[in-house]
Amino acid sequence: MQLFELLGRNLSFRQTAESIGIAQPALTRAIQQLESELGFKLFERSRRGTMLTPAGALLHERVCRWIQEMDATVKDCRLLAEGPGEARLTLGCTAQSSNGVMTQLLYQFSSIEKQEHFNLRVIPSENAYAGVADGTLDGAFLIHDEELLTKYGLGHVPIEVQRMVALCGTNHPLARRKTISVRVFQEWPVVIGTKFGWEVFRRVVLPQLESAGVNLNIVREVTAQQMLFEMMTRSNEITLSGSGASLVLPPGITSIGLKERLKMPICFTFASVSSATIGRFVDYLKVTAPASRSM
Repeated sequence: MQLFELLGRNLSFRQTAESIGIAQPALTRAIQQLESELGFKLFERSRRGTMLTPAGALLHERVCRWIQEMDATVKDCRLLAEGPGEARLTLGCTAQSSNGVMTQLLYQFSSIEKQEHFNLRVIPSENAYAGVADGTLDGAFLIHDEELLTKYGLGHVPIEVQRMVALCGTNHPLARRKTISVRVFQEWPVVIGTKFGWEVFRRVVLPQLESAGVNLNIVREVTAQQMLFEMMTRSNEITLSGSGASLVLPPGITSIGLKERLKMPICFTFASVSSATIGRFVDYLKVTAPASRSM
């Protein structure tokens, strides 16, 4: 799986084999064995190069998360074994929130608080809310959802408000436009995240579309963002996303501004400030985060 994850990032058998010091045929055999055990192909090789299959792209995204989670778990266990030491915050974040100002805020805070370290876990908003409530997470950057904040009795700090944009493949007929109306989502097939894992996203975004008189022409629902991108590169399907995604789009995908002002509010949520570390972090966000400063 680690070989597969590395090859999925490099998309080059030669480069991957050289980077880890093994012969290219050995890497090829390892991937073929993995494909045989799984029962489906992970890569397609052509004159254009090596590409992940749709199934391979979905597996790669989840393997990346698994490896990150394992690394974070090992670090947590090492800190526990070594005893009291440097403070650490375990924070959740969603794909949408991580594309915005979150990383800048974390970096700045780390520069100020020399002893602070962050253990970041990328999870869906609804799972992050529950994790903060049960103490699994010290806090989380996620899509603002008043219903879940009230349900769990959580505090929050506004972080930013991303404008919604349309995403499509670079070969799509809409791709060269600078702006479009949300009404195109009735005219073109739409791919969107499933209710499982995208519940908060849908609860925030869909009512705004309905208020604009738009009913999405949804033809496909997927669980993973990588799969969503893959579908758009292979079809005329389009989707919606927060504007932060525009900065981290993979090749083959482009973003288009919307004439209507649809919003995606991002906040940081926490259960309490009884911990000195989380208290300092919350205070820092209140005076630094763009949305908090504008209040």
